[in-house]
Amino acid sequence: MDGTSLEKILKLLSEESPLSPKIIAERLEMKEPTVRTLLSHAKSLGAVKNYKGIRGLYQLTQYGEELVKQKLKEESE
Repeated sequence: MDGTSLEKILKLLSEESPLSPKIIAERLEMKEPTVRTLLSHAKSLGAVKNYKGIRGLYQLTQYGEELVKQKLKEESE
């Protein structure tokens, strides 16, 4: 899944979850404020949610998992 920064975040969360914005930023070599902005956007799209309602920890929603699977399928074709 070599795509946008948001796609990279979703893919990482599909592999490992829950994660904080700080850890995501470190793993993807991105700036933490950028990660926070993208997570906020992904949350508004319904692709991620707070882990067990804990602020600062994120996981994929069912919709987010479907987006990652769809993207991986498109790349393999």
